[in-house]
Amino acid sequence: MIRKTCLTALLYVLAACETVPVEMAPDAFDAVMSETAASASLPYVERRIAEALDDPDLSAAQRHDLLKQRAEKRIEHAYDVPGAITDLDTILATASETMPFEELETQKSRGQVLIEEAQVRLSRLQNLSDWFDDKVTLGALDEAATRYQRSRLTPTAEQTYVLREAGFVCAEGDGASGEMFHTFGAAPDYAAELVWCDALPDS
Repeated sequence: MIRKTCLTALLYVLAACETVPVEMAPDAFDAVMSETAASASLPYVERRIAEALDDPDLSAAQRHDLLKQRAEKRIEHAYDVPGAITDLDTILATASETMPFEELETQKSRGQVLIEEAQVRLSRLQNLSDWFDDKVTLGALDEAATRYQRSRLTPTAEQTYVLREAGFVCAEGDGASGEMFHTFGAAPDYAAELVWCDALPDS
């Protein structure tokens, strides 16, 4: 009788352990959500959310919230919009009925329009600055940065901010091995004392 009682108790304990929901610590999760919502740096948002998505304790609901936040930021700033579509598709395929599916579909349609418009512009002749922006929209920041570096032209202030945040451009003297960021004429204030972080690969 004692053995049966102990076995029954053990089974209850095991069942309880199996049903305890696993989730990222709420304070830590809320910090990620608030920081990324407030940040104007898409490279930072990408890094912060990617780190959180790697947390083994993340719950399904938390994962969907992170993907939704990243998708919205990507679409809002026209930054890797194909990645935003992937995030939204993942949510739509796996989320519970509590997710705002109509809102997600609207965001997805908006993203698809941004992609189509960028592709149309890229099929025509463009100046380098506009080409860069459309490449960033399509998630090709590496390619866009390399072309700017090879051109020796200076990106706009907004583009320079993205390149610095993404680790392509550094302050002079930070151990960077690349060329001067600004080459021709007097450097604008935002480009002064900047260098490309890495030297161009041989081509």
